[in-house]
Amino acid sequence: MGDLQTDQGESLDLQFVPVDEFRRLLDADLGSGPRARAFAALARINVLYMIAGAWSGHIGTSFSSLEIMSWLFLNEIRDLDRGPGACDLFFSSKGHDAPALYSVLIGLGLLDADKLHQQMAEAPKAPAEAAGEAVPILPTLDLTALPDVAFKK
Repeated sequence: MGDLQTDQGESLDLQFVPVDEFRRLLDADLGSGPRARAFAALARINVLYMIAGAWSGHIGTSFSSLEIMSWLFLNEIRDLDRGPGACDLFFSSKGHDAPALYSVLIGLGLLDADKLHQQMAEAPKAPAEAAGEAVPILPTLDLTALPDVAFKK
């Protein structure tokens, strides 16, 4: 973003990929590899949108985790639809990849993008403000041990 950070002109008008586009991809007749790569590409657009919109974030951490995260959620993690306690556990020790996780969950229809944006606006501005307390961004995420994130749904 470099020099453009000080000039918020039309060139920074980023778009958010809606869940319907992810659904269209997931319903397409593709192999698991191409599907995961395309899913990660769509998720990257949403990560860029989230980080640029917040004017804060570690884009490299999120971008570098999206292939493996997309593969795991699309092909390996079982019983996501059964809810907490009934599905496989996803754990990431690098909390700076939270935008990637949010983007994957939005793409799978497990997280409402509008609710995410609302919760982000209401959340504490720094993790230190929430030390020792759960941050209620998502009902299926355990954020009590910041920056580690455990997905339980």
